[in-house]
Amino acid sequence: MRQYDFVLFDMDGTLVDSAQGHKKMFLRFWEKHYPELARDGQNRRVIGNTLREVFLRAGANEDGIAEMFHKLELFYKEQADDIIEQMTLVEGARETLECLRENGVTTVLATNSMQALVEKVVAALGLEGSFDLVMGADISFDEKPARFAKLCDRLKIPHGRALYLGDSEHDPVAASEAGLDCCILYSPISWVKSEGELMRSYMPDYIIKDIRRVAAIVL
Repeated sequence: MRQYDFVLFDMDGTLVDSAQGHKKMFLRFWEKHYPELARDGQNRRVIGNTLREVFLRAGANEDGIAEMFHKLELFYKEQADDIIEQMTLVEGARETLECLRENGVTTVLATNSMQALVEKVVAALGLEGSFDLVMGADISFDEKPARFAKLCDRLKIPHGRALYLGDSEHDPVAASEAGLDCCILYSPISWVKSEGELMRSYMPDYIIKDIRRVAAIVL
């Protein structure tokens, strides 16, 4: 019997090398819509933060957040294809997804990146059909624990039967709050910078350095 029936994947820094892409996209977005923010270096503050945090740090008030969100959504749909096409899939990710699905595991992409961008990245990397569900951020700006809870309810995930694969120090906390086990992929592109601090302070259930290890854990 396999250990888990569901695997939830983070996108940025886990499945996809996208940090530089995010910085380039936000620089272009700020330059087009909010040039003063481009001059202020706001594109350097997007890694590891939710969209709400990015917008608030950029100086948006509550009324301005929705406007920024919709402008960014349209930007991703129409003006970022060339940057998205530069993003690359982590070595071993495609075969890992194929292996899990061949063995009947439900796979979900759950990320803080905007849904419009996530759909573009999935298409650019040829990952259509690799997930039972793709869930990015929407205008509700729910934090990961809340979105995980919605996922568990929607997919009727039994307690202890789902694993979340992420790459930041926030992921074990978010997963635990939703009743998910957590595996951290610690690699040169992951957003967590200290393996020792990760273990001392956040204690994920697993730490791996090659995404192909996920199949061994799950199956």
